[in-house]
Amino acid sequence: MEPIEALKRREEAAIHWLVDSFSDRLLKAATLILSDQHLAEDAVQDCFVDAIANLESFRGESSVYTWLYTILLRRCYQLRRKNSQQLILSTEVIDGVLTRQGTHSSGPDTEADWVFRNAVKKLKYKYREVIVLFYYAEFSINEIAKLLGAPEGTIKNRLYRARRQLRNVLEKEDGHVFKSAF
Repeated sequence: MEPIEALKRREEAAIHWLVDSFSDRLLKAATLILSDQHLAEDAVQDCFVDAIANLESFRGESSVYTWLYTILLRRCYQLRRKNSQQLILSTEVIDGVLTRQGTHSSGPDTEADWVFRNAVKKLKYKYREVIVLFYYAEFSINEIAKLLGAPEGTIKNRLYRARRQLRNVLEKEDGHVFKSAF
């Protein structure tokens, strides 16, 4: 159970719980969305600062995880707009983030993992965003729609197009790895 009341009282243990529980997942998502490790770290740090400063605004209509992702997405958008040029993250950095963080990193990386991450990096921002939220953050289409403030149909369409673009990139890059993945 999430210690919401302790968070609202700004108890140190609850704030440590908040950061410890969600920082890895938020950083992984921000890194994939922004394609820049340093911007992602800034986004996550700003996300926690905003969350802690505005704990009283948390109404409990969603989970803390969803609330933090809403803040994070806003921060990612602001940082991305501020740094209007698309930055490309080195393969080593994104590999390190995905390997050490999240629930999908139970074993050593395979060639397929590496190829997939590189393909995700090549997607346009709006498609990379839905791929990260759906597959890495494991949000439902309904939750993604609420997070992004878009209709479910729009999210389904973006996810469909993102998958199609991923399939095309993967077939060009290394078709034998993902021939039947989609």
